[in-house]
Amino acid sequence: EVQRAGCGALQNMAGGSNVCIQAVVDAGALGAALAAMGGHAADAEVQRVGCGTLQNIADSGACNQAVVDTGGAAAVVAAM
Repeated sequence: EVQRAGCGALQNMAGGSNVCIQAVVDAGALGAALAAMGGHAADAEVQRVGCGTLQNIADSGACNQAVVDTGGAAAVVAAM
């Protein structure tokens, strides 16, 4: 439950401006989302909001490489 809510909050925060997205990334959002997805692989809601977080961060041109570099693509594939 906490992982779902946390990933949902990160997804919402990462849906803002590039400045906001960078702040979320700087705060460790990528690692947190990936850890939640990896630790709760059978929880579809954690996977959904985790993927949404990664998607919102990747939409930022400045941060999309960070998603790839931290294993985000592999996490999305695993969630599917």
